[in-house]
Amino acid sequence: MRRLFVAAVLLLCVSVMGTNAAGPVLDMYNQPLLKDVGRNQDVVDYIKSEVIRQSRAMAPLYGIDADEAEGLVDLDRAVKTVFIGSEGILDDLDSARDITLERHFVASHDMFKVEFLDFVWEVPVSEIKDSYLYASVRIDRPRISDAPDYQPKMVFTAEDVTVWFTATGDKTTSSARYYFDRELIGKIIKKSGLEADYDTILPVTLSTLFGTDIILFFAEDALYAIPFSSRPDFLGLENGKVYEYETVRSSVSALLEEMSGGYIGGQSGGGGGALITKPEPVKKAAPYWLYAMGTAAVIGAGVAVYRKRRA
Repeated sequence: MRRLFVAAVLLLCVSVMGTNAAGPVLDMYNQPLLKDVGRNQDVVDYIKSEVIRQSRAMAPLYGIDADEAEGLVDLDRAVKTVFIGSEGILDDLDSARDITLERHFVASHDMFKVEFLDFVWEVPVSEIKDSYLYASVRIDRPRISDAPDYQPKMVFTAEDVTVWFTATGDKTTSSARYYFDRELIGKIIKKSGLEADYDTILPVTLSTLFGTDIILFFAEDALYAIPFSSRPDFLGLENGKVYEYETVRSSVSALLEEMSGGYIGGQSGGGGGALITKPEPVKKAAPYWLYAMGTAAVIGAGVAVYRKRRA
């Protein structure tokens, strides 16, 4: 009887250890979007209605009924990533690196609450044969130094929210893969054979770099990165492969230099066209011209890089 009890205890310990090992990988999937804005019901209502509105408007273009698309929207499935815009890309990427390295001082779940980083929530809507469909929600926050008495802003209004909808291109080269496959990152790290520090896994969205996301993590006293890009050929990196951080950073830096500044327009994390809206006064008409301009800018930048390489 005593042996059975000891065996049961050991089994429980192994089970708990296994759960703890896998937990931080899933921490990016456990950052509730509405909890961060829950103090303001107007913001909650706006986010819900706008994600649904855009999903209903865009999904039929990809063969999905509008009512079906609305039913697929689940804000609790949102994936929270560090958002890096068109300016200071390398500096912001290094800031995410620094947070990852400070693992001894910041718990995994606290990495997603750092005030000097910007974040975006990626909301999976549907996976079809040739594309991932998802909505993105970004909430603008003033830097600590911009706020009165150096106190960060804790109350949001609908004017602080930007929502956009993305349909990716080739699924095999899409940064959105891990939004939909929640086991993907854990499998890649396990396959690498690295003894990863699972308390330091931080996803980063490079919003203007041809739909590129980078997963940062710490293992065996070194920082590593897993890239996902709609144009891995431009980065010169293989999607879903583990690299040392500096290798990925160097590739990003080289591509930015080749693009003469790095700005290509649009805010699509997955390399597709994006329908972007803000609340009033521009909310009345869905700005489909943004979709067209963003797509044209991406194509133009791609052609410029291609021509440059052929020259």
